[in-house]
Amino acid sequence: MRKIAMVGLGVLGLGLAACGENASNDDATQQALTALQDRAAIEDLITDYYTHLGTSEFGNDEKNFTEFFTPDAQLDINGIILNGYEEINGIYNRVGTGEEPAPVGPLNTHVDYMQFDNLSIDIDGDTAVAKMFWTGIVSDDLNAPPQFQEMGREYDTLVKQDGKWLINRRVIIADAGMPVSMNDAYQRNRHFDITAD
Repeated sequence: MRKIAMVGLGVLGLGLAACGENASNDDATQQALTALQDRAAIEDLITDYYTHLGTSEFGNDEKNFTEFFTPDAQLDINGIILNGYEEINGIYNRVGTGEEPAPVGPLNTHVDYMQFDNLSIDIDGDTAVAKMFWTGIVSDDLNAPPQFQEMGREYDTLVKQDGKWLINRRVIIADAGMPVSMNDAYQRNRHFDITAD
């Protein structure tokens, strides 16, 4: 009888250990799934942002770029610093009007696409850092090859607020095609680290 009881306790112990291991595996699986979902959400945010650069759909009072940013966000375009919704949306509202140099190229005169690649995302809980290259491509003639207009790098810090990822700080550094009016504020900084300052 004691042998049966000991065997029973041993089986129960193995069962409990397996349950604990399954719970641990479930936690790891859930963490991995959450990380993948967060990465996909950040990629969607950045893709949506770049899709609307150079279009008339965004940059007006009805629909504006502030929906991608936190209220206290900072946008650094080649050393020109903009803080908060009003300043950030203001620069997009003025692009192409002659009031501000266009950081994304002229509007309404040709087809203008912004593309990004080499996207790297590092997620730590409800914060993340994203890095990428961007390229501005234009076409003034449907039958002619497109031309590269500008290129550079972007560094973002993001935060997750109410289940939604938003840009908290965005630093844009041009490597070609930058408006001359930005020369005074510009620093190339090939090894910029947004987490260092």
